[in-house]
Amino acid sequence: MNSKANSNIDNSFAGFNSYVADLGQYGLLIFQLLIIAAFIHHFNVESAFNLPLLFLLVIGAFVLRFFIPSTYRQWFFVLVTIGALLIVLAWQQTLIFLAIALTMIGVCNLPIHLKWRQFILLGIAIWLGVIRFGFGVQWLASSTLILLSSMFMFRMLLLLFELKHQKEAVPIATQVSYFLMLPNVIFPLFPVVDYKLFQRNYLSSIDIERCQRGVYLIAKGVLYLFVYRLIYSFLIPSKSDVDSPQAFMVYISLSYLLTIRLAGIFHFSVGVLHLFGYKLPDVFNNHFFASSFSDLWRRLNIYWKEFIAKLFFNPLYFMLRTYGAKRAIFISTIAAFIATMIFHQYQSFWLTGVFEVQGKDLVFWGVLGSVVACQSLIKVKRPASSLSTSILLMAKVCLTFSLVSLLWSIWISEGLSQWFEFTKNAMQVSLSGLLGLGAVVFLMVVGGGCLYHFAQHLPFTKHKRLIHHLPIVLLLILVVAFNQQTLSVYWNKQLAGNDIHRIFNFVLTKEDSQREIASYYDNILTVGDLMTPIMRDSVTKSKMFQKGLYSKEILVASEDALKRVFTPSSQMTLQGIDVSINKWGMYDKEYSLLAPDDTYRVAFLGGSIEMGWAIPVEQGLDKLIEARLNEEAIFSKSQYTNIEILNFSVPSRNILNHRYALNNHILSFKPHMVVIFDHDEHEWLNIVNGFQEYDYSQDFNGVVGEIYTSIQSLQRKTFTELMFELEQFRERLFHEAYSDIYAVSVDNDIFPVVVSMPELRTGHTDVRYNHAVIAESIGYEFIDLTSIFNGSEVEDLVMDSAGHPNLSANGKIAAELYVELLDTITRRFEIVRSLNDNNEQ
Repeated sequence: MNSKANSNIDNSFAGFNSYVADLGQYGLLIFQLLIIAAFIHHFNVESAFNLPLLFLLVIGAFVLRFFIPSTYRQWFFVLVTIGALLIVLAWQQTLIFLAIALTMIGVCNLPIHLKWRQFILLGIAIWLGVIRFGFGVQWLASSTLILLSSMFMFRMLLLLFELKHQKEAVPIATQVSYFLMLPNVIFPLFPVVDYKLFQRNYLSSIDIERCQRGVYLIAKGVLYLFVYRLIYSFLIPSKSDVDSPQAFMVYISLSYLLTIRLAGIFHFSVGVLHLFGYKLPDVFNNHFFASSFSDLWRRLNIYWKEFIAKLFFNPLYFMLRTYGAKRAIFISTIAAFIATMIFHQYQSFWLTGVFEVQGKDLVFWGVLGSVVACQSLIKVKRPASSLSTSILLMAKVCLTFSLVSLLWSIWISEGLSQWFEFTKNAMQVSLSGLLGLGAVVFLMVVGGGCLYHFAQHLPFTKHKRLIHHLPIVLLLILVVAFNQQTLSVYWNKQLAGNDIHRIFNFVLTKEDSQREIASYYDNILTVGDLMTPIMRDSVTKSKMFQKGLYSKEILVASEDALKRVFTPSSQMTLQGIDVSINKWGMYDKEYSLLAPDDTYRVAFLGGSIEMGWAIPVEQGLDKLIEARLNEEAIFSKSQYTNIEILNFSVPSRNILNHRYALNNHILSFKPHMVVIFDHDEHEWLNIVNGFQEYDYSQDFNGVVGEIYTSIQSLQRKTFTELMFELEQFRERLFHEAYSDIYAVSVDNDIFPVVVSMPELRTGHTDVRYNHAVIAESIGYEFIDLTSIFNGSEVEDLVMDSAGHPNLSANGKIAAELYVELLDTITRRFEIVRSLNDNNEQ
């Protein structure tokens, strides 16, 4: 009896000691996660995705998981994911998200034939696709739909595939957790996790080794994300600086290296899944060191390769193998790459709203697929390890890296014609340059081969446990090295003038920032958009509004100096907004050509902000101000009883477009006042972009003609080059344009007004050129609104990075402009009345 009691006591002590040991190891894991969190916060890693905040949620959930009974840990994972959704989305949108998600999961488990379940799910997908295409509904936010798409667009296909072959029922918790993965809420661009692998590799108990692997992957992913920032911010050259084969190789190589961000996101995501019991293989396997295209296909995004193999390659191969194994492999490989190209566009559609196969896609996937298909027919024997084979292997790695970088540069370009133009400018070959490039390649091959050969025999490569702690150590070193003390004492002096703030915050380069503004209305969405964050719903709404204007041909290119025009009498609902273009091609209600005798007519000449970008028509600046002015008693001592504001604003219009529009269109409407809106630097960038798109010398002489005479091959220059060369003409160009508009206005008894608008674009310079001051010196009535948002956070005022104001900011601009226009019009009436009185006397 005593021996049995002693045995129970011993077992209790053993269990308690094991619990304490596990708790201690768990505490060490938490300590490592806190180091990663400190790094993420210190360097604001992927802050646009709310990673600093959401990673704290991950740590908190990981701490609690230790104390949750094992049978409830999968449901706990789902609850944490819902908590993350509540951080990213509004609570109403979270409820809508869950309703749609659980409905689709529920359909998968209906007690009906699988084909009927597939048919119902297809109907839901088509309904959501129609909404994503642009026929939005008020109650479903775009960001909610993007997150839904991210979680279901591929994983639902894999679940249906397994349901077709699976005999045993799977717990509903497994299915729900498969779709509602916590890291997917952070990063919408997510690895295609296989359902069977996810189900088979889950462990509800605490596995310290599995969790340690997860910490390693998270640290590795965060380190990759930081390296991406360093390459992007400090190493990759501007396109305008690429003027030689050497510079071209540097540019395309670094551009390809930027894919390390995708690897970082995927490593981080899989690492988080490890923390919660899901043991999954690595997504990337050192893809930069691929020695052939087929080797690259095996190393790059392994989950994607398995997804395509399961759904396309394997079924097609077994169907065709009766015609010969080699033929079946070749055809199946080509089909797999065609499917990959289509599925990338399918992914692009759900995440960005655009499905468009371009020539660059055909080139990239066609070349990659053809080479992999050919290499798949060749059996390669692995040679014995020696110094010569290591050097040969490194030569293959360098060649593969160079060719893939070249292909990658094509895929991320705006189009094939732009890529060929860029490469043509870069091919200024010199003998010394070629010799230098050859020497660098030779040293890389020989040096890299030697390092690889001798590294295989070094003892530290066998100590994987130590290597797994290396990313954590590096993160800690970086946090310590770049603290406030070292910044003030050392780094600010060492890196003076090198934009040290870019280490701590991701900031678009000047070239990318300018391209974003200049090309914002060009409706060109590249693969890079798949790696941009889901920010506020308004950002997505703005992009979809832009896409709709072009895809529905509401906004079309013009063959004259207007640049772009609205299609007259076109109507459409975009993102819940009724877009209506009147018969004159104005984003406005219908007006007669000539105003009634008792109506004072004002013409607004602006861009997308003044047009009323992605906001209800009745909330536009012109409508808000028109309504309030008609309520005021400003007509009592004038001949007018009403006021009309005609909105001639069109996206991306600039002063040259306004100059042409006034002379050729607006005068026909006989306005009494013309109001021109100036956006300072934004205005200038649109002018530079305009010179690339249209030959203004067809319509204007003077300074414009001098520009075309002075700058050779103007329309073939890069944006940065052209902006630099046009700078010398900037002041004279604006002075001439404003002078011409002023002269035409005075000749036609029109009162000219210029409004200097506030700069709401994120990341803009504080230095303002202020073209409106030039207009004031000519004789314009000048209204300055540049300081109305002083003290406010830009992020609270805009709906996107292009500086389009949200409803609140738009209302503030309208209120301030109303006060100024009321004063201006009142004084104008008094002057006119005084002149009339003098004439009568």
